[in-house]
Amino acid sequence: MSPGRSPGSYRWYSPSDAALADMVAGSPFPTELNSGPMTAADVRYTMIATRDDAIVTRYTSAFIDAANVTNILVQDGCPQDRTGHIAGSTDPRTIDLALNALDPHEHPALRCVANDDRR
Repeated sequence: MSPGRSPGSYRWYSPSDAALADMVAGSPFPTELNSGPMTAADVRYTMIATRDDAIVTRYTSAFIDAANVTNILVQDGCPQDRTGHIAGSTDPRTIDLALNALDPHEHPALRCVANDDRR
């Protein structure tokens, strides 16, 4: 949750919080963290994001452009699922997407449930 990328996050932290300084876009910590490769070549990744994320803003910043990465938007195929960042951990579709990424043969079905929990 980088304050440089998440404008509302400043209100959640004290300006004297050392972790806050580490999260500011352009500070040494994220610069060093992001200086190497984003992915390991021999690992497959699945990134699941929601358009209604109020913590990761621009939600597309959750996606990685790499050959071994599958980027999934919760609302693709289920626009009525308006789950937010925190609520994704209990959202039926988000859970199904994660299980499907781990084992598509055992978990092929993706539920589509209206969800307006934008936490």
